[in-house]
Amino acid sequence: MEPSLVNLIHLRDKEQSYRDKAYASADSFVRDHLLMQADTIKEQHTEMQRVMSDKPNPVLLELKHREEQLSLF
Repeated sequence: MEPSLVNLIHLRDKEQSYRDKAYASADSFVRDHLLMQADTIKEQHTEMQRVMSDKPNPVLLELKHREEQLSLF
């Protein structure tokens, strides 16, 4: 899954959905299985956040470039 804000939101919502289903389930096996899936999704979400924080923000790079251009004058 490509790192993006939309995908981060999708993973967060998917994780919450699995947790909601798990807590609503009366079967402990189903609950444990859904919680394990939610934990896996949470790990994917955390990894995607880490990858995105390592990538330079194009808006901030553009602002920095413009500030440098203005300082030349």
